[in-house]
Amino acid sequence: MKVCFFFRSLHVICVLKMLHETNRDVLLLPTYHTEITKDNNKSNQDIKQEKKEKLDETAASGLIHIKSSAMTTIKKSSPTSKNGGMVNFSLEGGERISFVRFELPSSDISNNGGVEKATLNLYLTNNHKDSNGKHEFTVNVEALPHGGKWKEGKVSWNESQIIKTRGSFMVNSFHAKRLSVSGNADLYEVDVSSAINVHSQRITFKLSMEESDGRLDFAGKTWKGGDLSPELVLTMSE
Repeated sequence: MKVCFFFRSLHVICVLKMLHETNRDVLLLPTYHTEITKDNNKSNQDIKQEKKEKLDETAASGLIHIKSSAMTTIKKSSPTSKNGGMVNFSLEGGERISFVRFELPSSDISNNGGVEKATLNLYLTNNHKDSNGKHEFTVNVEALPHGGKWKEGKVSWNESQIIKTRGSFMVNSFHAKRLSVSGNADLYEVDVSSAINVHSQRITFKLSMEESDGRLDFAGKTWKGGDLSPELVLTMSE
């Protein structure tokens, strides 16, 4: 597991502002994933074909980056509340458990010789210490290969059976520590290779915390623009 740290540079922000004011073109660094912008003049078939071409192009480089399609946090003390994990999703002992789902491009995986390694990227945004002042917690990652196509905002603690746990198994665990810089996010890269089946259409990960006290928050779909939402990176076999 590798931990990376992220922070803003005021110098870079100033430079970009100066370039904008002088009407110069700014070359942005490429992101880890490709977004398909919907055009009302395109048919659904055209959009699907464009997405496939983007995936083929990405796979050709040896990596496929997949952003999460759904995430949710269920809370024991609010058993009927349904949260979609838009800003963040949380873990808190036996009180809060989270689920993250990814759609897998099975045909692209098969056509490129299978997956050599799969990495789950999670960005920690808050680490709330426990009653003893401790900031380090163990996060367990389970795979739910038959989790199904559950919807955000439709799952509560009382209705957690919507996400099927049949055939679930432990994939990995990691230690989340105090944030390196308050207000920013720390990246945790978790090896989840054993969870990927080349014939599966999707995979759900269940995230829980071993400790009974303290809380962890991870970036969701809209945290600081959504660039740090959960991501699954597939390294293709040569």
